[in-house]
Amino acid sequence: MQNILNDMNRIKQGRSIGITLLLIGIVLRLSAHQLAWPINYSFSGSALETSWGRCELALCEIARIFMVLGTFMLAACFTRWLFPPAEAYGDTQKLT
Repeated sequence: MQNILNDMNRIKQGRSIGITLLLIGIVLRLSAHQLAWPINYSFSGSALETSWGRCELALCEIARIFMVLGTFMLAACFTRWLFPPAEAYGDTQKLT
């Protein structure tokens, strides 16, 4: 019984971390332009020619990494919740 509770606690912690990473990635991606560019600046050329444009692109890539890590964490927790290991429930019989 204690193994089941420990496993469920780990799933809850992993789910919380996954959701947090996903939300950080989404917020960072949506606010990358406002974080990178100055408030009162207009530029008519290519955005990648400026350091602010490169900073915005870097923030978008960092946000993508956070979103992918959060998604993988949630997928791992969901898989662990659907298919728990046999040892967690004391079922140690091997199918041979």
